[in-house]
Amino acid sequence: MTGADNNALLEEIAQLAGAINRHKSKNHGFKPSSYGSSYVAQDSYRGRGRGRGRGGNRGGFRSRGGRYRGNFSQRNPYNYDASASRLSLPKIDSFCSIYTRTGTCSQGQACRYIHDASRVALCRASLHGECRNPTCTLSHEPNEHNAPLCTHFAQGRCTRDDCKYTHMVNLTRDAPTCRAFALEGWCDAGAKCTKCHIYHCPDFEESGGKCPRPQCPLKHVLRLKKPAQPSEPKAQEEKVSVSSLLQSLTREDGEDEDGTDTYESSSSDEDIEHSSSTAPENSLAVNDDFVSL
Repeated sequence: MTGADNNALLEEIAQLAGAINRHKSKNHGFKPSSYGSSYVAQDSYRGRGRGRGRGGNRGGFRSRGGRYRGNFSQRNPYNYDASASRLSLPKIDSFCSIYTRTGTCSQGQACRYIHDASRVALCRASLHGECRNPTCTLSHEPNEHNAPLCTHFAQGRCTRDDCKYTHMVNLTRDAPTCRAFALEGWCDAGAKCTKCHIYHCPDFEESGGKCPRPQCPLKHVLRLKKPAQPSEPKAQEEKVSVSSLLQSLTREDGEDEDGTDTYESSSSDEDIEHSSSTAPENSLAVNDDFVSL
């Protein structure tokens, strides 16, 4: 066989390989890189070795430039589309946190989580009418789920009928930051939530000054706690407990027939300690270590 015959045979084989590849990819207008060339087999697209050997890629699809294009597919080696394969996966019955926080998701329809356009975080600039982004994907309609709490309402002095902020009715003075609202900008509990809807970092607040995110967009605030009351001496505590016990007992059992109390509840501790010398026989006698009738 001459060299011309050999070249003609190689060209015919390359054309057949291209036709087979187009049929596999189900795209008959697509021409792979092997079409019209002297390239014969697909083995060159794979690594030269096997497994973890030199040049091996463990069966991964590899281009001529040496870069991986993703997992090798025997059925569709040239048109492998990860997003298309995700469309066939079952949906997860949970909202996409990225879409809720930003109003957009890079996965689009291929995202397995739920994208709800009515469940999006609020644009903070829109609260003051200062949003200048014509393509802003955040919500510009405040409601009880995405708007921060009204501090004036918490203090009992909000006079606005159309207040844009959330009037939270179940807050206590030491209520912590709502993690769902701070991280995602949305809380399903709304105005009935027992935690504060503010843009403070919950991790920084709960850990006492540590945040796991290096570029956290939230405010880092530590709340002041009430100082603990100084502990009194043990003898003083026993003195107070005896006093309270005596007052409670005299209110229940120390009434005379005319309805007046034998002892006044406003008596001081000093009077209670020395009441054994002046009290009637049926009253309580208070000693240093115990109480006796």
